[in-house]
Amino acid sequence: MELELRNKENIVVGKTEDKGKTYFARKNLKKGTVVYYFAGPIVSDPTDYTVPIGFGIFIDPTDYGGRYTNDYGMKANLGIRNRTQLVALKDIKKGEEIGPAYFMFVPFYGKGSKGDKLGLSFFEGLSKKEMQKYKNYISDYLFNSKEINMYGKFI
Repeated sequence: MELELRNKENIVVGKTEDKGKTYFARKNLKKGTVVYYFAGPIVSDPTDYTVPIGFGIFIDPTDYGGRYTNDYGMKANLGIRNRTQLVALKDIKKGEEIGPAYFMFVPFYGKGSKGDKLGLSFFEGLSKKEMQKYKNYISDYLFNSKEINMYGKFI
């Protein structure tokens, strides 16, 4: 509940034609600011809304706990730190649509997903420039498995 109240200081739920419900910046936010936190009960059974924070461990986010986090792919303006913090990758203006790329916290994209169409299967498909841009904004649990991190690009 406390995190949801803190989140409401920075985000507001809105709608877009292509994403449906999503988040917008409630105020101007500086690069590096924690914009919001994933918050909600910890569960072991994933749904369309759960957020992986470890292998087989998920947060079932509430409305102001990340439920409307959408995939912004290479247009992401938020990154992930410490598994649950969504951090501004750049200065964000009030009213701007905000969100991360799912590859920052989801280990694999399904075949035919937006991420798959972008050629992103976790680290695979990122250029050296993109790797540098995102290296500090990938959920740390993804670094704990050789099976997932077979490329070893950020270690």
